[in-house]
Amino acid sequence: MAPIRVVIAGVDDSEVDGDVSYSVRVSAKSADPTYSGQESDFMLTNIDDDKMPSVLQFTQDGMAVAGALHTGVDESGSSTRVDVSLPSEPGDPVTVEITSSNTAEGKVWPASLVFDATNWDAPQSVYVVGQDDNEADGDQVFAIEMMIRSEEELVDGNTWSLD
Repeated sequence: MAPIRVVIAGVDDSEVDGDVSYSVRVSAKSADPTYSGQESDFMLTNIDDDKMPSVLQFTQDGMAVAGALHTGVDESGSSTRVDVSLPSEPGDPVTVEITSSNTAEGKVWPASLVFDATNWDAPQSVYVVGQDDNEADGDQVFAIEMMIRSEEELVDGNTWSLD
């Protein structure tokens, strides 16, 4: 007798619930006492493809930003902006906290952005305004620091820095 093939397929539940482990038990039923009652357990994991986004997308002047802004600011109060969005829909709301590493050189606003299932792919703007620190210190580099806050512990506390 040929072996019987058993196919076990995961089901997409569209929930951000992490990888889920489960077991499948196979029991033999046969008139032959050699096989009847034999059991095997198989441990399986349904890998969740509905992950919380762990990255942010940045664009400035319509171009992707990775690590540094295309346009800087100066002590005259000039400003620039960077747009932030998520690459995928979050399962829980995501708050991005935004700070400047040196508020004497540059300030950012707003202080936070909130993304959820209704606006995750709509870019939200962060503005950076140069500050006059009354020091003849030449060009100074400061960072725009962003931290994710979410009920989803896999991404809560993730940070990014743009110079």
